[in-house]
Amino acid sequence: MNADILQSLIELFQKKQYTKVLEIAAPIVDQNPVDINILNIFGTVAAITGQYQLAETTFKRALAIDASNAELNNNLGNVFFQQKKYGDSLQYFEQAIKTQPKNPNFYNSLGMAMMLMDRIKDSEQVLNTSLMLEPKNPNTHANIGALFWEKGCIKDAQKSCLAALSLNPNHAQAKLMLVRTFEAHSPDQRVDLPPVIVNHEIRKINLEIDIKKRLADNNVIKILQRAESILTHYDLEINYPESQTYRRDKTRLNCHRHERIFDEHKIIPRFCFGCFKVQVEPRNVFELIKLFLLFDWINLEANNTRKCMVELRDEISGFYKGLIYCSSLEEAKLIHKIISTHVSQLIDKEVPCSIKRGCSEFAKAIPEFGHIEKSGNGGLMEYINEWEAIENNYDAHHPSDRPLRGAPTLRGFSLSDLLIIKNWVGYARGIGDPSVADFSLNRVSSDRLLVAARQRKAKILPATQSKVRGYANYNIKPINIG
Repeated sequence: MNADILQSLIELFQKKQYTKVLEIAAPIVDQNPVDINILNIFGTVAAITGQYQLAETTFKRALAIDASNAELNNNLGNVFFQQKKYGDSLQYFEQAIKTQPKNPNFYNSLGMAMMLMDRIKDSEQVLNTSLMLEPKNPNTHANIGALFWEKGCIKDAQKSCLAALSLNPNHAQAKLMLVRTFEAHSPDQRVDLPPVIVNHEIRKINLEIDIKKRLADNNVIKILQRAESILTHYDLEINYPESQTYRRDKTRLNCHRHERIFDEHKIIPRFCFGCFKVQVEPRNVFELIKLFLLFDWINLEANNTRKCMVELRDEISGFYKGLIYCSSLEEAKLIHKIISTHVSQLIDKEVPCSIKRGCSEFAKAIPEFGHIEKSGNGGLMEYINEWEAIENNYDAHHPSDRPLRGAPTLRGFSLSDLLIIKNWVGYARGIGDPSVADFSLNRVSSDRLLVAARQRKAKILPATQSKVRGYANYNIKPINIG
């Protein structure tokens, strides 16, 4: 292939004119079927534009020419990684390392894939190798921070994120992970970094111990105004991706393992038959914020994990939800009685509270699983023993050493909580929640969920319009290839 054409494609790529690259490169690929450079560019742009099948085919075609090429193997590994096919990505990252054993970036890719497969010890060993090869690589420090988060070692996670930011103050992944760690630990006040300073200031906000005062309309507004003014004062802008606020205990439910088994085999894991949830459905974002403050305040005997969220799943109804996780139906009934009383008295008596079993997707696929009230000779659906062999086979092929004990969430208000609430307000704007128009806090908003919310509104709002109510008196990399 002509060197000038290749250079032209590289320049277009650097300008992020990906559509133009594809248009020019497509016929050249056919004319130069064994040119690895053009195949690499074409596959990379296909991946960046989300055409993963085309990217996979292109990289495999190139690897048929040069199976040991490190860049091609790394790129194909990233194609699988971006599709969350972490197991498929491993062999390509490993081959890239075999060819270039001194490249720390390849170790980073492999280590993160292993971490997301719950191979924590293997991931730690690989990432430590990357760190040894290049001690001042901010990506490695950020990845190790994520690994420590998975291990429940929050102080170590913060230390790694701070190390990454000392090397690159604008490192997005490290900054986001650092903010996430604020849920469970506040760093030393001597750390002179804007997110740390802002988090300390936000944590000083008085939420009120008395729950009636805490949930009073004017107090909720005051909390949000004060938090937003701190953010503005320090000119801190973080595009935070999270949409759920948690109050966790130390026990992890290992939900992603159970969800994977369900997604792959369409069976409900045994563990989930003992999982029940008390579900609260706020009718607008202001009620959701109040529920968040209630969940932060409430003391439950088992300190049950609880979360508030906006609904983003296409197949699940509703917009705003609060969930309290319970280990038995009896516990769920007890907590339901407690929480429904608080919600009725402190938020609104019309806010629905109910008991659910397991994940919503489970009951949607197998309705009998979701029937929780015993009647006649029936009762709760029991685990199907034939499923045990499927679970055992899955675990044998997906070994995990991810700790089932984590760090409990701190009580009070954090920077992470504020950024999530800002995402909620953006979501509320997107679905046309009337309560947002009544806020004097329209600036407490992030556009991150705006488009997703508008798309959701277009799909399901006509059927659920009555659940969104206003309050007239409130003033409230591209894949990283190469």
